[in-house]
Amino acid sequence: MSAVFGRVRDHWSTAWIVLSLPAIPMILAAAEAEPDWGTLLHISGEFSARLLVVTLVLTPLKQMTHWRWVRWLLARRRWLGVASFGYAALHLVFYALDEGLLAEFTAPDILSGWLAFALFVALAVTSTDGAVRAMGKNWKRLQRWTYVAAVLTLIHWVLLEFELGPALVHAAPVVGLRLAAWWRRRRP
Repeated sequence: MSAVFGRVRDHWSTAWIVLSLPAIPMILAAAEAEPDWGTLLHISGEFSARLLVVTLVLTPLKQMTHWRWVRWLLARRRWLGVASFGYAALHLVFYALDEGLLAEFTAPDILSGWLAFALFVALAVTSTDGAVRAMGKNWKRLQRWTYVAAVLTLIHWVLLEFELGPALVHAAPVVGLRLAAWWRRRRP
């Protein structure tokens, strides 16, 4: 029985089903006669940001711990990053349906979101096995731009919400674990 569970747990389709589940009520709510776009924008943006945080904390967690579940998630990090992009794309669709695609494009809060999304597109498009092979060492360099996308996402969030607290709560694990891993590597 545990061998079957392991195969189901580790199969790519199981991961994508689980990662897609939160999108279902969002899409159903968007299809209502009068959707609450503000709530849908907030929820889809938060899911994208949270998945981005998870992808960014895995490496420092692995460096500092020997937890098996961290290694298991690390092996699926690209899937988490692509899912983060998917929720960012859903966030953009909700924004377009509510405001229009290029509404307030040059406003700093919206522009920072667009810049983060542009980076997400480049990162998601190159997240295939073929792109990894074709780009070689350059793939890892490009993927480091995830941190720039994360900072732009943080700026987008803070400028839109006018509250630093919730955005920092999401950024704190990334910054804290990165600093702790850096400090640990520097110790003799």
